[in-house]
Amino acid sequence: MARGRSRSPRRSRWDKVFCVDVECVAIGRSHDISARSPCSVALVNGQEEVLLKEIIKPEKPIISCLTPLTGVTKADLDKGISLNEAVAKLKRLLPADAVLVGQSCASDIEWMMLEKGVDFAEVVDLGEIFKGYNARYGNYSVHSLQHEARVLLGKTARGAHDPAWDAQVSVALYKKAKLATAQELTSMQQQLISTKPLPSVAKSHNYNIDGVCMAKFMPKFCTC
Repeated sequence: MARGRSRSPRRSRWDKVFCVDVECVAIGRSHDISARSPCSVALVNGQEEVLLKEIIKPEKPIISCLTPLTGVTKADLDKGISLNEAVAKLKRLLPADAVLVGQSCASDIEWMMLEKGVDFAEVVDLGEIFKGYNARYGNYSVHSLQHEARVLLGKTARGAHDPAWDAQVSVALYKKAKLATAQELTSMQQQLISTKPLPSVAKSHNYNIDGVCMAKFMPKFCTC
């Protein structure tokens, strides 16, 4: 009788793909990154499965939870874990050969103290993938993750940002772009330009929440 051979798990082309998404509360009144502190983090794999989702309790005094944006309250934060605990949990789940995808994810990587070549291998910025030439203004248009998800995936976030939802749609958008031809990707870029975006949370609050400036990308509304 032939002896059966053990089979190694079948690998997917998305096995190295991950997304880390972080939401932040305000510890200062400016829109600068130094005036923010992580309050929640999520890790999603290439199959869009949530591997980690944690509330983080900031060490510094909080100016505002920015609840309309983050969805968290002070009561939520009081039950959270420390940033160091969250970072340790994240690093245990993230392989060294991971390809991190996300929308302008440099700040997420910085907040979670991840080091390229140690904690991950590569970064892919969705903003760069989906930016397209806008013939009307003669420049390149960059879009929000929410706009990309609504136009290209038909998905709309309800209410405040959820890091797990953001991470899942980031992975889905990356896979959609990766599987597209050059012509299809150009078509997506133009579709994003031609579709009017919905008002952002920041815009719906006149770029100011609890006295905190939210006009990072809209200098004319900056109050800091």
